Amino acid sequence: MDTAVLPFCSPFLRRIVATLLVGIFLSSAVAAQDLLISGVAISEDDTAAQIESAIAAVEARKGLNDDVRRRVLEYLRDAEAQLQNRINATRAANHFAATLDTAPAETRRLRALLDEELPAPETIQSLGVDAEASLAELQQALAKATTELSAKELELAELTAQVEVEVGRPANLRLRIAQLQRDMEQLAARVDDQVESDEPQILRDARKLALQFTRAARRAEINKFEQELLSHDVRLDELRAKRDAAARAQVLLQQRASLLRDASDQKEEAAENESRRAAIEAQE
Repeated sequence: MDTAVLPFCSPFLRRIVATLLVGIFLSSAVAAQDLLISGVAISEDDTAAQIESAIAAVEARKGLNDDVRRRVLEYLRDAEAQLQNRINATRAANHFAATLDTAPAETRRLRALLDEELPAPETIQSLGVDAEASLAELQQALAKATTELSAKELELAELTAQVEVEVGRPANLRLRIAQLQRDMEQLAARVDDQVESDEPQILRDARKLALQFTRAARRAEINKFEQELLSHDVRLDELRAKRDAAARAQVLLQQRASLLRDASDQKEEAAENESRRAAIEAQE
């Protein structure tokens, strides 16, 4: 069995996984060829598939005590879940690590835009609305501007809330890291837990497998939170820049909506005046 390339696992854990999976398959006097796993290699793509195969083999095994089967399957499914937890945590950690480079660059870009002078006030013509536009055309343009303004107001509210949450995030991260480190100590102590002398080897192997994957997942979570903490300041700066950019855009959209509303109101008032004048002339 080739254990050279097992994703998200240390060399030690790769050896453990390979050994324990083989032990699970071969224990209880069941031949390897009966379970069709002889020569199966754990590669970077099939760790989850290997665990699924172990689950299917245990489910199909004849002559296995029902309670033992249930407990073995619980351990295997836990190992499967912990593998996914570690994959997710590793991806998140990589994302946070990448923001150490990407966030400062985006913050500089946004701040440069914010340092520029405000554009000249918009006019009806600069908005692409003809001076002789009908009331319906003005109302359509106003509806579009109002929709854009509402979207920007929502974006600004969300960014403001994110900034508030992120300000207090470091304290929560440190607490979470400390909690996970205590969990790791407890998991390490469980390695030496005494087992019943008559406990089937398949159950021991399944327990060890689940424990190893749980410890790996916890290490990955600690790393994720450490990377989040390390990148906190640059990500907070970026959020604040995005919030300020959204606030500036909101002001401009408010001015646009106000301009179109005034034009629409004037057009509507003129139409009403014309209608009244026509009605008076018709009565004369």
